[in-house]
Amino acid sequence: MPELQLDWEIWNVPSPEQWVEKARNGMVWKCPNCGALLEKELSREAFFALKASWRTFFGTNTCGNCGSSYNSNDIYSGNYDASMRDIEYVAMPPMKEIIEQIEPIVQASRHENAKVRNRAVMALVEIIRVVEKYEDLPAGRGTVYHMSVKAVGPLVVALKDSDPMIRGSAAEALGKIGDRRVLEPLTQALKDTNAEVRNKVAEALNLVKSHHQVT
Repeated sequence: MPELQLDWEIWNVPSPEQWVEKARNGMVWKCPNCGALLEKELSREAFFALKASWRTFFGTNTCGNCGSSYNSNDIYSGNYDASMRDIEYVAMPPMKEIIEQIEPIVQASRHENAKVRNRAVMALVEIIRVVEKYEDLPAGRGTVYHMSVKAVGPLVVALKDSDPMIRGSAAEALGKIGDRRVLEPLTQALKDTNAEVRNKVAEALNLVKSHHQVT
């Protein structure tokens, strides 16, 4: 089974939530010439406070990708601010690497070796946690459901694993997926012998019910 690499720093890109947060705060601008996304060095407020302290201000900002220069006033006025769709394209490449590994991990979750199955289930759980970070991106809305639907079967099976940690993690992931099909297996899992697992199952069940407005 391939190793699942989920370290954003190793990929050398900010995590999706970091890009989203920067964009929301108006701290990312897009080079009109090459389309590169760049972080602003100052907040809008800090820039104009600095500008106000000078009689004349001839600042420029240079794109680190193509070398084009732009008037700082235009950049900090928001004329070149990156849109959420721009941010989406920057954040999505790592997602492709994760997508490519879903199918072999699902297959490994059915392996005859218990250790391999456990590793696969934990990888599926981690995928759900990572994919969640894309929910604020335009193309990411609903991604948790659509990308995780393949993981439902293996995670339902994992609810009966001999390891309570695996059972609890599987319940957590199923709750985040929110598929109506998991209502019955989660309800059955409320009878788990481990109190901590039962608590996680109950939380997951509440998430799914609230998503589908089930009482």
